Amino acid sequence: MRITELRAENVKRLKAVDITPGEHLQIIGGRNAQGKSSVLDAVALALTGKDAKKLNPRPLRDGEKKGKVQLDLGEYVVTRTFTANGGGALTVTAGRSGARFPSPQRVLDDLMGRLSFDPQEFIGLSGREQAEVLRGLVDLPIDLDEVDAQLDELAQSRLLAGRELKALGEPGRVDDSLPSSERSATVIVNLIQTARDRNREIENARREHADAGDRIVDLAHQIQQLQHELETERADQKRLKERIDFLGEPKDTTELESQLANIEDTNARVRANRQVVERNADITSRQRTYEGLDQRINDLRASKDKALAEAKFPIDGLGFDESGVTYKGVPFQQASSMEQLRVSLAIAMASNPKLRVIRIKDGSLLDDDALALVAQTAEQHNYQVLMERVGTGDPGAIIIEDGQVKEATK
Repeated sequence: MRITELRAENVKRLKAVDITPGEHLQIIGGRNAQGKSSVLDAVALALTGKDAKKLNPRPLRDGEKKGKVQLDLGEYVVTRTFTANGGGALTVTAGRSGARFPSPQRVLDDLMGRLSFDPQEFIGLSGREQAEVLRGLVDLPIDLDEVDAQLDELAQSRLLAGRELKALGEPGRVDDSLPSSERSATVIVNLIQTARDRNREIENARREHADAGDRIVDLAHQIQQLQHELETERADQKRLKERIDFLGEPKDTTELESQLANIEDTNARVRANRQVVERNADITSRQRTYEGLDQRINDLRASKDKALAEAKFPIDGLGFDESGVTYKGVPFQQASSMEQLRVSLAIAMASNPKLRVIRIKDGSLLDDDALALVAQTAEQHNYQVLMERVGTGDPGAIIIEDGQVKEATK
């Protein structure tokens, strides 16, 4: 669906025009301040109403009390009137039967995408704004804003985890020959004291045993007189021998005394060793946290890349990255002027699938190659492009002079 006829009276700079635009590229030419822009504005005023009036708060020609725009779209005829007090009316009728639709603006809203969309305007948007326009046209299985927010949050967490991991430094060397826990000096002191008491007991027993032997020698000379004492001493000697056998050999306390002398040094090393083990465990835990965050970021990016790869864009090579729209892997703002124009045209056409009309208000900025690209693209995709250009030399242009159609350039 496209514009087959445009009539406008007393709108902006226009007095009265009746235009039959070309099927594809139609240039509206003329000198400055003659009404070229008013032709394109009249189209927007007819179709978008309130939104267009925000950009055109005074739609009437100066000094006039009422005005009108009528567009013949083939299937529909759109008529919008304006009055000096800000009033007006909108009617939409069926092209063949002339029947009126009860909710005319709803019909137009359903018909249009972004009629006011100018490919030149898209080039001038920020990267974020361009991305928002493109996202509105692409049906993605995921919410890219939500994914980007998650990526930002995970990246911050990963950065913090990385800083904490770096602060811990390299893992320490663990001495596996040391015991896992510290020993008590009191326990070793008690063991030494017990051994010494036992050794004294053994020494005393040995000394008593020797004394008993001496007494046996002395008493042997007095056997008859001291027989009773001899038997007693022998019994004592036997008891002492049993005691010695029971107590066993004396214990060497040299190793225990060495342990006691070095216990603080050993315990200090045990503490240091335990700290190394704990620090290494902390490093390992933080390393796993960092790697887990890194994996989640990679997974999210992969899902985002997959969604973008499977999405149907208005033109091959389009995509998104952190900066906004990309074309053939390059940020859109870094693409050539022809590539930017080609992409902008594709997005403008994708925005208007029903009413296949596109306006370009700054057509004078386009060189011959760009103008040829617009014409070729409009014909290839069967769109109607209304383009404003300063001058009167463009072939096939409709020339506006003093608010009226002057002539078509041959």
